[in-house]
Amino acid sequence: MNCKTITFPSMASITLPDGVSAEVTGESLYHFCIEREDLKISFFEHQGDLDSALALAKKAFSILPSEEPVICMSPPEIEFDATRIEIYGKNENNQYRQLHGKNQGPYSWIFSLQGEEGVLERRGSQIMALFHSLKAPEQRKIDLSSMKMESMRTKTVELDSFIHEAMEKAQVPGLSLAIIERGEIVYSQGFGKTVLSKEGKSVLPSTRFMIGSISKSMTTFLIAKLEEEGLLHWNDRAVELYPNFRLGDEELSNKLTLEDLVCASTGIPRRDWPMIMNHTSKKAENLFADLLHLKPSSESNEVFQYNNQLVAASGFIAAKRAQANLSMDEGFASLLKSRLFIPMEMTRSTVEFEEVVHGEDFAYPHNKAFDGTTVPVDLDHERFVTHVAPAGAVWSTASDMANYAITELNGGLFRSKRILSEERLVYRRRGKVAHDHESKYALGWLVGKKRGLDVVQHNGATCGFSSNLVLFPTTQSGIVILSNSYGGLILEPIVEKILSLWFNVDLQEKKLLTSNCATFDSYWDFFQRHTFDLPNDVVKRALGGHFHPEIGYFEICNGEDGKPYLSKEGVRYGLAGFREDGGKEKFMVIDSPFIGFMLEPIFAEGISLRIQRGQESYECMSS
Repeated sequence: MNCKTITFPSMASITLPDGVSAEVTGESLYHFCIEREDLKISFFEHQGDLDSALALAKKAFSILPSEEPVICMSPPEIEFDATRIEIYGKNENNQYRQLHGKNQGPYSWIFSLQGEEGVLERRGSQIMALFHSLKAPEQRKIDLSSMKMESMRTKTVELDSFIHEAMEKAQVPGLSLAIIERGEIVYSQGFGKTVLSKEGKSVLPSTRFMIGSISKSMTTFLIAKLEEEGLLHWNDRAVELYPNFRLGDEELSNKLTLEDLVCASTGIPRRDWPMIMNHTSKKAENLFADLLHLKPSSESNEVFQYNNQLVAASGFIAAKRAQANLSMDEGFASLLKSRLFIPMEMTRSTVEFEEVVHGEDFAYPHNKAFDGTTVPVDLDHERFVTHVAPAGAVWSTASDMANYAITELNGGLFRSKRILSEERLVYRRRGKVAHDHESKYALGWLVGKKRGLDVVQHNGATCGFSSNLVLFPTTQSGIVILSNSYGGLILEPIVEKILSLWFNVDLQEKKLLTSNCATFDSYWDFFQRHTFDLPNDVVKRALGGHFHPEIGYFEICNGEDGKPYLSKEGVRYGLAGFREDGGKEKFMVIDSPFIGFMLEPIFAEGISLRIQRGQESYECMSS
């Protein structure tokens, strides 16, 4: 981050992140530019309330009074009097419009932006760094690092009550939680059921959940351990360790190191749909053919861009280097067990999917149905993680994850046993690329500050699980939350509640919970208001098979009830029409866990349907 600060007449200020330049119009309006991007960004100060400031911003962006936002949220504020975020659908130029407003006393500040979905995704870290850098003239910042921390041991009743309330409000079936203080487990508890059915069992601290992307930090722990054993080095080039490593950019392929693959700074964006939609029978070796489709959309080390396949490649390459006699899948599972799980007494942790589903005491995934209720998700949907295991395939428990957290907090020691040198463990936490105004992405970790405390954290999500691991190294404390519900609506409110209890402050966790749920409801309501029954003539033109090399083969069919559906690998997903604010009409999946998956009919030049989300775009051909 650079230190170019802009101060408004009120004495509020913002700081420009690297790669962002500013142009002033008057004394209270600034326009911002990110090189090579078609983005309209502005920031202005208004002496007046938030409503009047937002009205001015809407007029400037030609947002009509009749337009309703896709998302409207008012998250709780501590540093400001109020915050409001409004995100509008696409206009006729295929651009989203967003308004982010804050108010303190007589002044309001509005951050507005307009851009295509892919651009907003690619530059999201810079955009959020700019917005969150706003400092009010009279700071009300809470710095927990200067406060006395109390133990959770005497506050469990209040915590339990909040968790029950949060789960009910967000319709979360089950949750498991562990809290560490001074390197010891002081709280370990399960809540709710493993599945929403009569077969559901009570969740325990020993119940297995998928931890999703928290697995990435375990992969970097493993690589650090193999480095300690002299088998490889972070600076080894991936192509030298495994000659079959090739991306869609030859120059980049030849220079990326193991470290580069895990720190989200290669310039390669997410490409999740092929990973999720086309995974049947895939093994680790198949992943390397998929890498040929990956190309950078920004420069290396320029901006944060998260990619699951690259992390998976790093773990599999390391596994093959260490155990050449085994397949990559077998080698990675074996090494993770021998180098992490056994030494840390994580007896119920594994990446072996079949071991879990043919065993006992595991949670089933859940997601939202189109009517907003929570429903179970077929376990087969979660099998996509097996061919990208180092990026997110670990099943674990709150008890096991607490042991992992303790090892991290103790600098690589577990029960006085050295698992990894402190130097190598801490090396993984060196920030590599800016994630927002006060955090950076490191090697499988997000590092920075939280309420003034040093924090090392990562969350995880699959089709039907969400999780969070938050470590505070200075206080030797940590929080593990595992949930069998997608979306993580309650994870951050629970973290805030624990911090409130630890430090006897009000972090407005109930308001955050209410805001999260209201935001989700408004998003779901937007879907429902913009769907319609697809005309028969449009459906008829789309009927039949469609293919894309990355997505695979799928069909559009008419059911016996006359309603269209998408068929993929023998599974049916109902379809409806979806009309964007700009007037464009698409097919939309209305069955969990892929509600909101869009297919745009093209019917030209052999193309039948286009799938696009963020920077991902797939032109599917009729077959």
